[in-house]
Amino acid sequence: MYHQVAIWHEDQQCQRFFWLDRSGELSVYVLQVMSFGACCSPSCAQYIKNLNAERFKATHQSAVEAITKRHYVDDMLVSVDEESEAIRLAEEVRHGHSQGGFEIRNWISNSKRVLTALKEKTTVEKDLDISPEVAMEKVLGMWWRTETDEFMFKIGWKRYDQLLLSGHRSPTKREMLRVLMTIFDPIDRSAELRPHLLLHRTVSISAGINYELICVSKFSKWKLLRNCVALVFRYISNLRLKIKEHPILIGPLSADELNKAEEYLFRLAQHEGFPNEVANLETTKSLPKTSPLYQLNPQLDEQGVIRMRTRIGACQFATEAAKKPIILPRDHHITTLIMKHYHHRYHHCNHETVINELRQRFHIPRIRVGFAKARRNCQRCKNETAMPRPPIMADLPPARLAAFTRPFTYVGIDYFGPIEVALGRRVEKRWGMLITCLTIRAIHIELVCTLSTNSCIMGLRNFVARRGTPRKIYSDRGTNFVGASRTLKEAMAAINEKQFMEEFITSETDWIFNPPAAPHMGGCWERLIRTVKANLMAIQSSRQPTDEVLRNVLIEIESIVNSRPLTHVPIDSDSAPALTPNHFLLGSSDGSKPSDDPILDNSGSALLQNWRTSQIIANQFWRRWVTDYLPEITRRTKWFVHTKPIVIGDVVIIVDPQLPRNW
Repeated sequence: MYHQVAIWHEDQQCQRFFWLDRSGELSVYVLQVMSFGACCSPSCAQYIKNLNAERFKATHQSAVEAITKRHYVDDMLVSVDEESEAIRLAEEVRHGHSQGGFEIRNWISNSKRVLTALKEKTTVEKDLDISPEVAMEKVLGMWWRTETDEFMFKIGWKRYDQLLLSGHRSPTKREMLRVLMTIFDPIDRSAELRPHLLLHRTVSISAGINYELICVSKFSKWKLLRNCVALVFRYISNLRLKIKEHPILIGPLSADELNKAEEYLFRLAQHEGFPNEVANLETTKSLPKTSPLYQLNPQLDEQGVIRMRTRIGACQFATEAAKKPIILPRDHHITTLIMKHYHHRYHHCNHETVINELRQRFHIPRIRVGFAKARRNCQRCKNETAMPRPPIMADLPPARLAAFTRPFTYVGIDYFGPIEVALGRRVEKRWGMLITCLTIRAIHIELVCTLSTNSCIMGLRNFVARRGTPRKIYSDRGTNFVGASRTLKEAMAAINEKQFMEEFITSETDWIFNPPAAPHMGGCWERLIRTVKANLMAIQSSRQPTDEVLRNVLIEIESIVNSRPLTHVPIDSDSAPALTPNHFLLGSSDGSKPSDDPILDNSGSALLQNWRTSQIIANQFWRRWVTDYLPEITRRTKWFVHTKPIVIGDVVIIVDPQLPRNW
């Protein structure tokens, strides 16, 4: 049909294709007619077919109606009362199609006279019937037995087990839908077999409605599911009571209604988890040895629920439920809801108690595995046991590895305190500003009176005047630091000494704030603040010091901390002493200078030689820093494993004690 419809010349270029002939030469062709596989072909072909038929509307109205309304793609299905009318209609349809370049053939009819008039064979070429002696033809999804003029649907029953086909087992809703969905019926001849209608009739028969009336998977709580089923049963019961003009049931659900709903749900889980076992117990009362329930010695109770026949039936102290526990499939949704119900009932803990209580009523294969899975899927337990998953510890920043640079080129700033000082008869608070060199781990302490931005700037100006201008400053995101960052350039420009500004103040100074809730990024100065506090507690007396005394104490602590060894202290006395921050600041660990040559030489050559000597000594310290100290900081101390990065759409728990609900 498609190849009978030509395409406009302008549109033919959309159907170019390559052709490789036997000689290997590649050619380009254009398809001039409708092609199979093109998305527009079905609709365009139908439009042309109907457009061609409309030309004969005045002379052959019935044929036009058959072409436009009784065709399914290129198949026609029409029924008339008389054989002569069928022959006339077929000839008119054939004539109308031929005028448009279409040819309709392979006519099939239940009348031999019609087939003879249309010059078609009276026997069907394809024998597709279930029985070999009767010929059938497939027509729009159905099978047409032409000799008896019967339409039927052919279903492959080999995929279903014999218990279902023999009637010894009732079909589940899934099995019923599987059969109904295999029926291709575009002309809606199977109206009586529509899925919703058939299921409605199924669930309306007898008191025990179809056990898949309720979509169980949509429920997340056992009590809600049980109550919903109980209300459905009450609704059905009330309908019957209304028919008999009896009073209907109202009010809260009774214990009998809840028990009936539970038994129904137990049967539902067992029918889906053990379908063959249910069928065998309903018929033969026994199970084959290959059944997973064979060793449990199961039996059906009066309500049709499978129970385990135990060996404690004669015990007078055990309950009936413990003597004959209900067998449930471990991976069924109903079983999971029951385990979650007991888990919630015992407040998401007491797990052994939960398992023991479940065993008092149910037998669930590998119950510990199933209960552990239910616990893992419990959202509350996930929230309570969730742990942060930080990424692998990052490499050290360049500021920690900046060898052969001036001390305090890369610094970190933080505060500690408050410390109470005595001013006459009143007591005021002071804070310590700790400035840490990130490379050699030396510290500089400035005493500030307040936590304001102005005090921070003055402390920085004091530091810069004595240690030089840093290239990068790192700090936590405090309000005082944010203000100091905005006015840092103005504060630096306020220093009047020309030589100092030319030597130290540059446009390369940058202030970097650590992200919020990331205290580990300030670990360099946080650890040293703890050391300073420990020394302060050891030195400070019980009385409040004055500003002068406190400043002196902080300077002494600064010297002590800068004298600490950065590497392991050697055992051998002949080895070089351990490297300390003071080696880079003062030339030795305690700042002492050698006095071998007391005579001072102020000549230019001597000064140049002394400068070169100091540079050599400094480089020796830096080489020891590279060989002795750098290996000490190479190893990662935590966060060793790569974790999946968080992406948009992930469900996360924010661990923040300051949040109202802490999640």
